[in-house]
Amino acid sequence: MDIRKPTIDDFDAVCALIAQVHELHHNARPDVYAENAHFSYEYYVSLLTNKAGFPLAAYDGDKLIAFASAFIKPPNPNPAMLPHRIAYIDNICVDKAYRGRGAGRLLYDETVRMAKERGADTLMLTVWSFNTDAIEFYKHLGMKERNINMEAGI
Repeated sequence: MDIRKPTIDDFDAVCALIAQVHELHHNARPDVYAENAHFSYEYYVSLLTNKAGFPLAAYDGDKLIAFASAFIKPPNPNPAMLPHRIAYIDNICVDKAYRGRGAGRLLYDETVRMAKERGADTLMLTVWSFNTDAIEFYKHLGMKERNINMEAGI
């Protein structure tokens, strides 16, 4: 497996991975996730060109099998909060056929390395409570709950 920055030519493969994750999210929360949402080309280009971001992909030969994107968040302006340089993982998705083979771990490890290189002292992400496989994956990597978001329909 090879980990490197994806290219513009990887757009279709990344879309296919994002669609797998989106289907899981839509099935669990159709009140939040649109049925036919699409990962736009413009958004993908912004991920590749954003100076605060660092997208990564895992390849099995020439086949893109996993994708991750992260970025450095702007500092929290609240004076009650201690300053932290936070790297935020927006996506980690591994093709269903390749799960359990280490691609997600490699992407995570490289994201951590790149975050440290950019001066981050904290790594964060959001995972939905219904996504128990992802929660276990992140716990296995040493992550822990930081806070809990709550909701109520009104």
